[in-house]
Amino acid sequence: MFGQDFNAKVFHKVKGTESTWNTNKEKLAGRTKLGEGAFPAADDIILIGGRARPAKVVITTGLTSKGVRKTSDRTKLPYLSYGGTSGSIPFGRLNGTDEELTAYNAIVNNFKTAGKIPAGTRVSRIKEKI
Repeated sequence: MFGQDFNAKVFHKVKGTESTWNTNKEKLAGRTKLGEGAFPAADDIILIGGRARPAKVVITTGLTSKGVRKTSDRTKLPYLSYGGTSGSIPFGRLNGTDEELTAYNAIVNNFKTAGKIPAGTRVSRIKEKI
């Protein structure tokens, strides 16, 4: 996490979308412990729950360029749906000085092909909350 320093023996247990992880884990290299094979050992401290929320990258694929008019079930207001499927992956620091926005921008660059995010894909983030 960016706003909280943990030593090497402390893990903050968080959730992500498994299918999104399986498809995109190489784009987050070094920014998540699981992806580096660093499974907690018997003497590690695992933090579960609490109010802290890690930074997450949200990957949406299958977006269309033309919206389809729909009506919200909740508000009954019309909106344009561009379809797509989203999933999220938590991410963190590479080192002790890494900042959240810098890390996010580096991840976004890993999604780019020829300098652009592929058509039908959106990469966004959920900010960390401590």
